Amino acid sequence: MYTEEMLESIKKVEAKRAENAAMEPRRMTAEEKDQVLKENHPDYREDQFDVLTVGPNKGEKAPKELVKMLQSDSRLKDNLPDLSCPDYETDVLIIGGTSLVVYPAAGLIQYYRGHKLAVINKGGAGSGLGAAVTIDGPIGQVMAQL
Repeated sequence: MYTEEMLESIKKVEAKRAENAAMEPRRMTAEEKDQVLKENHPDYREDQFDVLTVGPNKGEKAPKELVKMLQSDSRLKDNLPDLSCPDYETDVLIIGGTSLVVYPAAGLIQYYRGHKLAVINKGGAGSGLGAAVTIDGPIGQVMAQL
């Protein structure tokens, strides 16, 4: 059932069992623990973080993967939808969390043929669009209340 290597390992463990059971390992100091974390744990290693260069958190450190995602080009950049002929129609269009000057949100409004437009934005952006409903507030908070 056990291989030769496993049997040899078992013999070594059995030979040291009493000595290991009697041993009281030395506790690490706070500085030693910090050093181990800084060298090994990704949440503590400086090389796992970058500084955000845009947005409201500009200048703050964040994990590299998050920085790359937040500061990357749009995934739609090379495959923009043709908004002049939509795949389906909607009764209500809700646009939120955008300045309404960045494509595709800016172009989306001019192609909307429905009569029920709702704009949810912090700072009142989009209030001049003739929307049936305009809500001034952070999109996350507003949607959580709906």
